[in-house]
Amino acid sequence: MILRGKQLVNFASCSYLGLEVDARVKEGAIHAVERYGTFFSSSRACLRSPLYRELEERLDRIFGALVFHDSTLRQRVQSCGGPQIFSGQLAPAVLGAAITSADIHLSQELPWLQQELSTRIAQTRSMLHARDIAPVCGLQGPIVFVGTFKLEVSMEVAGHLQDEGFWVNVAGFPATPRNGAGLRLTLSNHVNADDITALCDSLTHHLPRALDKFRPATKRVGDAPAYKRVTHWPMAA
Repeated sequence: MILRGKQLVNFASCSYLGLEVDARVKEGAIHAVERYGTFFSSSRACLRSPLYRELEERLDRIFGALVFHDSTLRQRVQSCGGPQIFSGQLAPAVLGAAITSADIHLSQELPWLQQELSTRIAQTRSMLHARDIAPVCGLQGPIVFVGTFKLEVSMEVAGHLQDEGFWVNVAGFPATPRNGAGLRLTLSNHVNADDITALCDSLTHHLPRALDKFRPATKRVGDAPAYKRVTHWPMAA
């Protein structure tokens, strides 16, 4: 991503498999626009795009009876459900992209994409633990939360990371408990091993200095929640 003319590695993307820039997904959106236009201007109570049926069929294959237990109940909701039929329709481009993305999820490519993401997750957590920076949550997911206790610390570190070419999200109250601020790193297939190593090195350099700057001098850096091997974030009193 580019911010104020500077190229940054995006550690804040929630497109974990990186499909939003996949050429096939783009082509799916373009094809839908060429066939149905930029928007479908009709209430779903009267008329709906055939793309819905294509997407719903694929979602049913991916997730099974995720919402409706049978086709009769599904049809009843589609026919009589007020918010369902009177809300605005999704743009054809969105539906076309979603259909292509669903096709990729149903293909043999999905395990490879998931393995690539798992490798990045494992590398990040291993490097952070080796540097005594333990993520707050022990779950092995693509969202890594590094606790800093104070929002000022998070802002300080995020600013330095940005200067060094990394974009991360700062999280604080009410998204976190009071005195439970931190840096929210989201891992995706957009980043590579070198990106992860460089980010962890930068965190190792700037996090303890920010903690020293904003915490009382009588407390050691190692006492800060972000710099201890913890697995649960303490709720504030």
